[in-house]
Amino acid sequence: MKKFIFIIALLTAFSFEAIGQKIFFVIIENDSLKAEAIAFKNQRVDSAEFQRHLNSIYGRLYKEGYITAHVETQRQKGDTIFLKVHAGSPYQLARLGKGNVPEELLNKTDFREKFFLDRPFNYKEINKLFNRLLTYTENNGYPFASVKLDSIDLDDHEFRASIKYEAGPFITFDTIKVTGTSKTKLKFLSAYLRLLPGKPFEFDKIEQATAKLGKLPFLKPADEGFLTFQNNQAIYHVNLNRRKVNQLDGIIGVLPNEQEDNKLLITGQFDLKLYDLFSSGKSLEFTWQRLKVQSQSLNAVYYHPNLLGAPLSFSFGFNLLKEDSTFLNRHMNLNAYFDPGRLGTYHIFVVDKSASTLSSLDFVGTSEFPNVLDFDITSYGLGYEWSNLNDVIAPTKGTSINFEGQLGNKRIRRNANLNPLLYDTINLNSVQYQLSFSLNQYYPFGKKWVLNTRLTGGKVFNDRLFLNDLFRVGGLKSLRGFNENFFFASEYLLTNVNLQYYLDEQSFLLLFYDQSYVVNEATNFDMEDYPSGLGVGLNFTTNTGIFSFIYALGRSRNQPFSFNLSKIHFGYISRF
Repeated sequence: MKKFIFIIALLTAFSFEAIGQKIFFVIIENDSLKAEAIAFKNQRVDSAEFQRHLNSIYGRLYKEGYITAHVETQRQKGDTIFLKVHAGSPYQLARLGKGNVPEELLNKTDFREKFFLDRPFNYKEINKLFNRLLTYTENNGYPFASVKLDSIDLDDHEFRASIKYEAGPFITFDTIKVTGTSKTKLKFLSAYLRLLPGKPFEFDKIEQATAKLGKLPFLKPADEGFLTFQNNQAIYHVNLNRRKVNQLDGIIGVLPNEQEDNKLLITGQFDLKLYDLFSSGKSLEFTWQRLKVQSQSLNAVYYHPNLLGAPLSFSFGFNLLKEDSTFLNRHMNLNAYFDPGRLGTYHIFVVDKSASTLSSLDFVGTSEFPNVLDFDITSYGLGYEWSNLNDVIAPTKGTSINFEGQLGNKRIRRNANLNPLLYDTINLNSVQYQLSFSLNQYYPFGKKWVLNTRLTGGKVFNDRLFLNDLFRVGGLKSLRGFNENFFFASEYLLTNVNLQYYLDEQSFLLLFYDQSYVVNEATNFDMEDYPSGLGVGLNFTTNTGIFSFIYALGRSRNQPFSFNLSKIHFGYISRF
């Protein structure tokens, strides 16, 4: 007889019947001379998690055919509890009955008794069945449920058995206990984590809680949280600290003035971002930019999470873009978000866009369509977001994905200054499609180095595209080395590669290279280009904010790399 000793460090922070904050030594006794060791990772768990570990011990023994395994003795010495599990000898299965498992539970887990009648032993299928039973019960209010083989009838190395199911107490969520500097209301946190008082206990939601809290920019979990159980209710404890993420961001760009030689053009940007408004998870963003001498943009977004406590969140946005004296675009959008958990976040949205020309007197006497025109589009779309970034504010590891697709009805409005006969040659009502995506990845290496790669792209589909239909590419947040929104693109693909050397948690030196593919298929345009940019930068953290400096060179079909055309961007982000 051989003995294999496995130590499972279960440093719990609450009680489970007679089990408090203990260390468990599990001794597995085996009659077989060919028994294999079973390894467990040491980890902190709660009392319900301990039951899962015990189920795992049985499962691993069953996998080797030790289906008579059971806890033989239990004794306590100080803070240590010793459990001795007797494994017995391996057997083969002849028949498995449903035992005392409720019919409703069997139906939920797709159990069919005929699949286990007079069949060769197949523990893989039995293990799958047990896992389905336990996964379903622990996510429907029974975290202490156990499943074993019972009523075993031994015959040489074959046996007949049935399933023995013990539900344990029915557990509901009670409340969330928060320590730390967070002032966020418990009502929002409960709705956001879906840990609603009175609802059946679900292990999946507890396992997702830390990751979901990490996606909130205004909070930073100090630990992974833990559970306590009292009066058949579960309480989730977590230490949350408030982060200074509200932003007041001003950026000044010093650029060569392309309209006047030997003069500089000063551009500007103002960002205001307010998170966790009224301690309820709401947010408000406001951005203003002066892109060129006569160009400006305005963007405002309000986000409202968990409307009426449901797993649905909404946002409303307004965008205004004035491009020189050429056109004015107005966007309004309404988004509805649904977060099912580990699968990411889905959202549906509606966008209403109105485009107007500002210099239509230039249309008088023209015999062809101009490259900008008046039109309206109402589009409906679907989006998807997924992220496992280690920090939503200053990530150094992980991946984020974003995808959006939309379609709408485009209605061209007649302009009184344009020859009306031209409108007879086109379809004034058409369907327009648009796709866009982004993939952002962070790869840490060494102690202070991080490689960040980002791939973004988009395409607009329509037989009659105008400049005020298109994507805009260029500037500090996309293709560095060019003016903001320099390129009009009906189709584009952009890769950003950033090599970052960290001085502290949010301060780093930056070396970057940007490469893009840009196509413009608007009316009177047929342009294809491969613009690129390279440069260096610095992000430096202070007690009250972040100072940023970027120096970039850009190259395109019409612009060589030149220090005379270099772009300098610097600014200061104040956080409070």
